[in-house]
Amino acid sequence: MRLKYFVLSLVVMCCTKIAAQVERPVIAFDIQGKSDMVLGVSTNELLPLILRDKPDGKLRLSIHFIAMTNVVRYSWLKITNQVGSKVRLWKTNGVEVPLKDSSALAAWKLPLQTTVSNIMEVVPYRRRGDQWWSYGWAQPGNASFAYEFILQPLFGIPITNDVIVELSPLIYKANMTNQDVQLIEFPPIRFKVKGNGDIEKVDSEGKH
Repeated sequence: MRLKYFVLSLVVMCCTKIAAQVERPVIAFDIQGKSDMVLGVSTNELLPLILRDKPDGKLRLSIHFIAMTNVVRYSWLKITNQVGSKVRLWKTNGVEVPLKDSSALAAWKLPLQTTVSNIMEVVPYRRRGDQWWSYGWAQPGNASFAYEFILQPLFGIPITNDVIVELSPLIYKANMTNQDVQLIEFPPIRFKVKGNGDIEKVDSEGKH
Protein backbone atom coordinates (compact mmCIF):
# COMPACT_ATOMS: atom_id res chain seq x y z
CA MET A 1 0.00 0.00 0.00
CA ARG A 2 1.33 3.44 -0.87
CA LEU A 3 2.40 5.33 2.23
CA LYS A 4 2.14 8.99 1.34
CA TYR A 5 2.63 10.49 4.76
CA PHE A 6 3.83 8.84 7.93
CA VAL A 7 6.02 9.48 10.93
CA LEU A 8 8.80 6.90 11.13
CA SER A 9 8.70 4.62 14.12
CA LEU A 10 12.37 3.98 13.42
CA VAL A 11 13.51 7.08 15.26
CA VAL A 12 15.38 5.68 18.24
CA MET A 13 17.06 8.83 19.43
CA CYS A 14 16.53 12.56 19.19
CA CYS A 15 19.09 14.58 21.06
CA THR A 16 20.71 17.98 20.90
CA LYS A 17 24.06 18.74 19.31
CA ILE A 18 25.78 22.03 19.96
CA ALA A 19 27.90 23.29 17.08
CA ALA A 20 29.11 26.86 16.88
CA GLN A 21 26.75 27.57 19.78
CA VAL A 22 23.73 26.62 17.63
CA GLU A 23 21.50 23.82 18.80
CA ARG A 24 20.21 21.45 16.12
CA PRO A 25 18.39 18.12 16.44
CA VAL A 26 20.33 14.99 15.63
CA ILE A 27 18.09 12.17 14.45
CA ALA A 28 19.40 8.62 14.47
CA PHE A 29 17.70 5.70 12.76
CA ASP A 30 18.23 2.02 13.46
CA ILE A 31 17.11 -0.26 10.63
CA GLN A 32 19.49 -3.12 11.39
CA GLY A 33 17.84 -6.43 10.59
CA LYS A 34 15.17 -4.85 8.40
CA SER A 35 14.76 -6.61 5.06
CA ASP A 36 12.34 -4.18 3.43
CA MET A 37 14.11 -0.80 3.71
CA VAL A 38 17.43 0.95 3.23
CA LEU A 39 18.56 4.47 4.07
CA GLY A 40 20.53 6.84 1.86
CA VAL A 41 22.75 9.78 2.77
CA SER A 42 21.36 13.06 4.07
CA THR A 43 21.71 15.89 1.53
CA ASN A 44 20.25 19.39 1.71
CA GLU A 45 18.46 18.49 4.95
CA LEU A 46 16.62 15.50 3.43
CA LEU A 47 17.37 11.82 4.04
CA PRO A 48 16.20 9.32 1.39
CA LEU A 49 14.51 6.10 2.49
CA ILE A 50 13.83 3.20 0.12
CA LEU A 51 10.97 0.84 0.98
CA ARG A 52 10.31 -2.49 -0.67
CA ASP A 53 6.92 -4.09 -1.21
CA LYS A 54 6.10 -7.22 -3.17
CA PRO A 55 2.40 -7.39 -4.03
CA ASP A 56 1.45 -10.19 -6.42
CA GLY A 57 5.10 -11.20 -6.72
CA LYS A 58 6.09 -7.87 -8.30
CA LEU A 59 8.96 -6.04 -6.66
CA ARG A 60 7.75 -2.51 -5.94
CA LEU A 61 10.14 0.14 -4.64
CA SER A 62 9.11 3.47 -3.16
CA ILE A 63 11.25 6.49 -2.37
CA HIS A 64 10.48 8.61 0.68
CA PHE A 65 12.33 11.60 2.09
CA ILE A 66 12.81 12.22 5.80
CA ALA A 67 12.99 15.85 6.92
CA MET A 68 16.16 16.48 8.91
CA THR A 69 15.06 20.04 9.75
CA ASN A 70 11.83 22.01 9.56
CA VAL A 71 10.47 22.01 6.00
CA VAL A 72 8.07 24.69 4.87
CA ARG A 73 5.51 24.31 2.11
CA TYR A 74 6.59 24.68 -1.50
CA SER A 75 10.26 24.00 -0.76
CA TRP A 76 10.67 20.76 -2.73
CA LEU A 77 9.14 19.83 -6.07
CA LYS A 78 9.05 16.22 -7.23
CA ILE A 79 10.17 15.37 -10.75
CA THR A 80 7.35 14.20 -13.01
CA ASN A 81 9.02 10.84 -13.61
CA GLN A 82 7.49 8.19 -11.34
CA VAL A 83 10.86 6.43 -11.03
CA GLY A 84 12.15 9.51 -9.22
CA SER A 85 15.79 8.53 -9.52
CA LYS A 86 18.63 7.42 -11.72
CA VAL A 87 18.44 3.63 -11.67
CA ARG A 88 21.12 1.03 -12.42
CA LEU A 89 21.13 -2.75 -12.06
CA TRP A 90 23.83 -5.41 -12.11
CA LYS A 91 23.72 -9.18 -12.10
CA THR A 92 25.79 -10.85 -9.39
CA ASN A 93 28.46 -11.67 -11.99
CA GLY A 94 29.10 -7.94 -12.35
CA VAL A 95 27.38 -7.47 -15.73
CA GLU A 96 25.27 -4.30 -15.84
CA VAL A 97 21.80 -4.68 -17.34
CA PRO A 98 20.80 -1.75 -19.60
CA LEU A 99 17.64 0.20 -18.93
CA LYS A 100 14.76 -0.54 -21.29
CA ASP A 101 12.10 1.83 -19.98
CA SER A 102 11.98 5.23 -21.70
CA SER A 103 10.71 6.97 -18.56
CA ALA A 104 13.60 5.65 -16.49
CA LEU A 105 16.06 6.68 -19.19
CA ALA A 106 14.60 10.19 -19.23
CA ALA A 107 15.51 10.63 -15.57
CA TRP A 108 19.16 10.75 -16.64
CA LYS A 109 18.56 13.80 -18.84
CA LEU A 110 16.62 16.17 -16.62
CA PRO A 111 17.59 19.86 -16.70
CA LEU A 112 19.69 20.95 -13.75
CA GLN A 113 17.70 24.17 -13.51
CA THR A 114 14.18 24.94 -14.67
CA THR A 115 11.02 26.65 -13.45
CA VAL A 116 8.00 25.54 -11.49
CA SER A 117 5.75 26.45 -14.43
CA ASN A 118 7.76 24.25 -16.83
CA ILE A 119 7.29 21.26 -14.56
CA MET A 120 3.64 21.92 -13.75
CA GLU A 121 2.59 22.34 -17.38
CA VAL A 122 2.84 18.55 -17.89
CA VAL A 123 1.04 17.73 -14.64
CA PRO A 124 -2.79 17.47 -14.66
CA TYR A 125 -4.30 20.43 -12.84
CA ARG A 126 -5.95 18.29 -10.15
CA ARG A 127 -2.59 16.71 -9.27
CA ARG A 128 -0.43 19.84 -9.11
CA GLY A 129 -0.70 20.15 -5.35
CA ASP A 130 0.64 16.63 -4.94
CA GLN A 131 3.64 17.49 -7.11
CA TRP A 132 5.08 19.38 -4.15
CA TRP A 133 6.86 17.05 -1.76
CA SER A 134 5.49 17.32 1.77
CA TYR A 135 2.61 19.56 0.72
CA GLY A 136 2.18 20.51 4.36
CA TRP A 137 4.79 21.51 6.90
CA ALA A 138 7.23 18.76 7.98
CA GLN A 139 9.15 18.60 11.23
CA PRO A 140 12.49 16.83 11.78
CA GLY A 141 12.01 13.06 11.70
CA ASN A 142 8.86 13.18 9.59
CA ALA A 143 8.92 11.27 6.32
CA SER A 144 6.77 11.75 3.27
CA PHE A 145 6.20 9.67 0.14
CA ALA A 146 7.71 10.83 -3.13
CA TYR A 147 7.88 8.11 -5.83
CA GLU A 148 6.90 4.51 -6.49
CA PHE A 149 7.66 2.05 -9.29
CA ILE A 150 7.93 -1.65 -10.15
CA LEU A 151 11.53 -2.67 -10.82
CA GLN A 152 11.30 -5.51 -13.34
CA PRO A 153 9.76 -3.61 -16.31
CA LEU A 154 12.52 -1.01 -16.20
CA PHE A 155 15.05 -3.62 -17.33
CA GLY A 156 12.84 -6.21 -18.99
CA ILE A 157 14.13 -9.09 -16.90
CA PRO A 158 12.55 -11.17 -14.13
CA ILE A 159 14.04 -10.73 -10.67
CA THR A 160 14.41 -14.40 -9.72
CA ASN A 161 18.05 -14.33 -8.60
CA ASP A 162 20.09 -11.85 -6.58
CA VAL A 163 20.79 -8.55 -8.32
CA ILE A 164 22.44 -5.28 -7.27
CA VAL A 165 20.36 -2.12 -7.66
CA GLU A 166 21.54 1.47 -7.39
CA LEU A 167 19.18 4.41 -6.98
CA SER A 168 20.21 8.07 -7.01
CA PRO A 169 17.04 9.89 -5.85
CA LEU A 170 16.13 13.15 -7.60
CA ILE A 171 14.06 16.13 -6.50
CA TYR A 172 13.93 19.83 -7.33
CA LYS A 173 14.62 22.46 -4.68
CA ALA A 174 12.67 25.71 -5.07
CA ASN A 175 14.22 29.12 -4.52
CA MET A 176 12.81 31.71 -2.15
CA THR A 177 10.30 32.99 -4.71
CA ASN A 178 9.15 29.48 -5.64
CA GLN A 179 9.63 30.29 -9.32
CA ASP A 180 12.95 28.65 -10.18
CA VAL A 181 14.05 25.17 -9.11
CA GLN A 182 17.39 23.38 -9.03
CA LEU A 183 17.78 19.62 -9.42
CA ILE A 184 19.19 17.86 -6.37
CA GLU A 185 20.73 14.44 -6.97
CA PHE A 186 21.33 12.38 -3.84
CA PRO A 187 24.37 10.11 -3.46
CA PRO A 188 23.74 6.64 -4.93
CA ILE A 189 22.05 4.09 -2.68
CA ARG A 190 23.25 0.61 -3.63
CA PHE A 191 21.54 -2.51 -2.32
CA LYS A 192 21.16 -6.19 -3.09
CA VAL A 193 17.75 -7.45 -4.12
CA LYS A 194 17.50 -11.12 -3.23
CA GLY A 195 15.46 -13.66 -5.10
CA ASN A 196 12.87 -13.65 -2.31
CA GLY A 197 12.47 -9.87 -2.58
CA ASP A 198 14.42 -8.89 0.52
CA ILE A 199 16.78 -5.93 0.15
CA GLU A 200 20.12 -5.34 1.86
CA LYS A 201 22.37 -2.30 1.58
CA VAL A 202 25.84 -2.89 0.13
CA ASP A 203 28.81 -0.68 -0.70
CA SER A 204 30.07 0.26 -4.17
CA GLU A 205 31.88 -3.08 -4.42
CA GLY A 206 28.79 -5.07 -3.54
CA LYS A 207 29.88 -5.78 0.05
CA HIS A 208 27.46 -5.70 2.98
